[in-house]
Amino acid sequence: MSTLYRNGRITTLDRAAPEVPAMAVRNGVVVHIGSEDGARAALSGEEIRVRDLRGRRVLPGFIDAHAHLALFSIEQANLALKPLPSLSAILETVREASLRAPAGSWIRGSGYNHLTLPEHRHPTRVDLDAASPRHPVVLTRTCGHIAAVNTEALRRAQISLRAPDPPGGRFDRNPDGTVNGVLYDQALGAVQAASAPGQADLIDWMDRGSRLWAQAGITAFHDAGGPPGYFGALGRAYADGRILQRVDAMVWNGLGVNQLDEFLRADIGTGFHRDRFHIGAAKIMLDGSSSGPTAATREPYQIDPSFSGILYHEADTVRELMTRAASRGFQLTAHAVGDRAVELAARTIAAAGVRERRNRIEHAAMCPPDLTDLIAAAGITPVAQPSFLYEFGDGYLESYGEDRGAGMFPLRSWLEAGLRVAGSSDSPVSDHRPLAGIAGAMSRMTRGGRVLAPSERIGFQEALRLYTENPAWLAMAEHSLGRLRVGSRANLVALADDVTAMDSADDIRQCPVVLTVIDDAVVHGDESR
Repeated sequence: MSTLYRNGRITTLDRAAPEVPAMAVRNGVVVHIGSEDGARAALSGEEIRVRDLRGRRVLPGFIDAHAHLALFSIEQANLALKPLPSLSAILETVREASLRAPAGSWIRGSGYNHLTLPEHRHPTRVDLDAASPRHPVVLTRTCGHIAAVNTEALRRAQISLRAPDPPGGRFDRNPDGTVNGVLYDQALGAVQAASAPGQADLIDWMDRGSRLWAQAGITAFHDAGGPPGYFGALGRAYADGRILQRVDAMVWNGLGVNQLDEFLRADIGTGFHRDRFHIGAAKIMLDGSSSGPTAATREPYQIDPSFSGILYHEADTVRELMTRAASRGFQLTAHAVGDRAVELAARTIAAAGVRERRNRIEHAAMCPPDLTDLIAAAGITPVAQPSFLYEFGDGYLESYGEDRGAGMFPLRSWLEAGLRVAGSSDSPVSDHRPLAGIAGAMSRMTRGGRVLAPSERIGFQEALRLYTENPAWLAMAEHSLGRLRVGSRANLVALADDVTAMDSADDIRQCPVVLTVIDDAVVHGDESR
């Protein structure tokens, strides 16, 4: 059946007709956009349904260019620690969960940020042993690069209390040198593998996660990875119709996953797809997190002058792996946060990658002018997380100092350099709602009320393109996604209020999505309202 959309304020992102009241859709594809009379004429003689948009602001469907459906879904289904106000509240939640959990089962939690807790520290093995002596416990910090575990979890993961630090990772230690239960970056691998959920559970959880993302207006996403074994569950969930969105799935090495090696042996590269499930970029982890902080920086941290982050691999290893991936047809990307890692990523991708494949760098958060010039010359797209500025910006100032901390994610500089910046949430690391990212890009305001580098703020239309047009281009899908025009898929969101007229970042962030449509099918909201 064909559909007439009428009585809307439709932002198209098509410069020829930036706002229209109506559009006509046939077989999930826009066949007319403009006046209602023109839309009705385009569907003349057909059986049609009419969707009255009731004067609402309508935007192209949001695309998240870097998110983790499996990890988001695990967080939603287990202990969600972000709302908890203190370390004592976290430990009480673990204690209560251990009383309910089947004997020997894992207790998983995620989302805490030690920098915002009044205790200003991570849970330790001693803390978690007291809260749950019989169940293995893993609590993952909001960044996904640090975890706190108890003794039983270490035993299940076969990590001894005297284990040496692995390459690309480290353990916090007690005064006697024993592991205290706080694990960083590549040190998480064994615990990730031991605590990974079964496929059936993960599929059920991703079904719910996909629907929650649809409620936020997400109509497509670039999946950036998950725990060991997640990729099979992701593919099966999609094949079974339990993921609503288009998926562009990166294949990656890092944090206990060596998936890219398997794909290179199979000779399957970027663009291979089944319906709306696409193989995306080859992703290599280069450093830690911006907020941990464990990002690899050129200069030491302000918070710790003896530390300049964790770099996972030597340059020769990165070059060899990226060269192999490019030879198999992959778009290239790297997780690179600190300026030392961003420089390694940019130079290696520039040398090894094929420019026409639209190579990218995930995060590129600490990107001073010389590195902006480098990635622009190489045609590399930075995939940014503007919502980090709100959620972690105060910590950036504390960790890196005023200049580096305030300059994280230099959006205006990137756009002025001609880069097609893509926006994302890195969910579950930060708020999964694209409107939160748009608000962050426009305001650059931290949770504490500081504005980071005001000259790097961008306008609404520019911010909207970060979550629509630009990630569509990055996925080679600009002819069908990211804008509303003739030939586009009918992916759209309708909002409760007109965000284009809002000045308050918080109002934009909190604006409800009342209708989400993917390929002309309503996946969230009641079209009769």
